[in-house]
Amino acid sequence: MIISDSEDKTIRIWDMTKRTCLQTFKREHDRFWVITAHPELNLFAAGHDNGLIVFKLERERIASTTYQNTLFFIKDKNIRMYDFDSKDIPIMPLRTGSGTYTPPRTISYNPIENALLVCYVRNNQNIYIFIVYLLFPANGILTCF
Repeated sequence: MIISDSEDKTIRIWDMTKRTCLQTFKREHDRFWVITAHPELNLFAAGHDNGLIVFKLERERIASTTYQNTLFFIKDKNIRMYDFDSKDIPIMPLRTGSGTYTPPRTISYNPIENALLVCYVRNNQNIYIFIVYLLFPANGILTCF
């Protein structure tokens, strides 16, 4: 990964293997002059004309929700369920679509519909994508359709 700044008022995150821009951060009225990265944490700081901004490249918390004695969460591109009385159960893989994988921002469970609502935010913009996963018990095991 390469982080670059420019006088066009942007900071760009580049994937070195694919040679593509992954993210762009822009300020309308300030040029960025200096960038530094934390050696161990997922943080970097950029100095601009009027101050300093600290960025996190990715979320550190996984999307999760609880209902009664069950935790629903997303790990390794899979929806999983953890029953606090027994064990971790994989439910199904996420529908990731084409392009680069973006981890979900939130997950919500609706007990009446027995469904999970997964929310994605694309490219750090105000574009939200919602996908509903319906959970059906089959022989005591949850499956999705």
